[in-house]
Amino acid sequence: MKFLILVIISALTIALIAAIFSVTGIATLFSGHFLQVAIMAGSLEVGKAVLASLLYRYWKKLAIIHKIYLTTALIVLIIVTSLGIFGYLSESYQKTKGDYTIIENEVNNLNSKKIFFEDRKERLIKDKEIEIKTKISNQTRADSLSSRNQSITRTRSDIKENELNIKKLENQISSNEDSIGVYNSKIIELKSKNIKGELGPLQYVANAFGVEMDLVVKWLILILIFVFDPLAVSLIIAANMIFMNKFESSKSIVTNIDIKKEEIKDSKEIVKETETEKIEADIKVEKKEDIEISKKVKNKHRWKSANWKD
Repeated sequence: MKFLILVIISALTIALIAAIFSVTGIATLFSGHFLQVAIMAGSLEVGKAVLASLLYRYWKKLAIIHKIYLTTALIVLIIVTSLGIFGYLSESYQKTKGDYTIIENEVNNLNSKKIFFEDRKERLIKDKEIEIKTKISNQTRADSLSSRNQSITRTRSDIKENELNIKKLENQISSNEDSIGVYNSKIIELKSKNIKGELGPLQYVANAFGVEMDLVVKWLILILIFVFDPLAVSLIIAANMIFMNKFESSKSIVTNIDIKKEEIKDSKEIVKETETEKIEADIKVEKKEDIEISKKVKNKHRWKSANWKD
């Protein structure tokens, strides 16, 4: 009995969840009349459960045309429910993917800006290296002119200009590094959002098999709907089967008890009849004995009377 209750609860739970997903998915497809479509889909879900029970219980009593139609209707209802579940899960995935795509585009945009500043930083570093080399060359030249007692005024001016350019380039490099750091922080903040966590496992599976994430989601949804609604119908049929077996067993036990009661009743009647016959036989024996005693008494009286006369 406990197992029957467990099967019934499991069947109803899975059927109810499948119905919610299916009704929501179908009603969303026809959102212009959401409530009306939801009522229609809900009634079909109830009819599907009743139909599965009816086919199992009265399969042998149904006509062939009814068997064909009702079985076909049950299969079609399972397909409709599965399509509703597919639509519901697909919509949920598309919504999550849409938010994820927006963030991914923002991340890509920030990456592009970061790459621009990184390239600019590399160019500035190269320009700085050139300026340093030029400064060293001018310094060497100034030392050479100074050793020959020649004027180095122009060379010193070139060295000062090199130093100013180097300082200016260092400031620009520092500014670019700050910009790169800002973009890195924004990228990390976006990637740390929960949307990445929701699609992270799917992205990992897609990368592991070398396929698109949409294909992974499609096959995952197909697997879910293949075991979801058919499992609910199967559990409903299983609950009916267990219940019918329990009912037949109880009916058999009751029948056996009634048979035993009848047997006991018959045996009591037989015993009663036997006792009655025995009593009647005893009464007859007693009557016969009484008659014989009466005859003996009469014969004795006759004999005494005859002797007295003599």
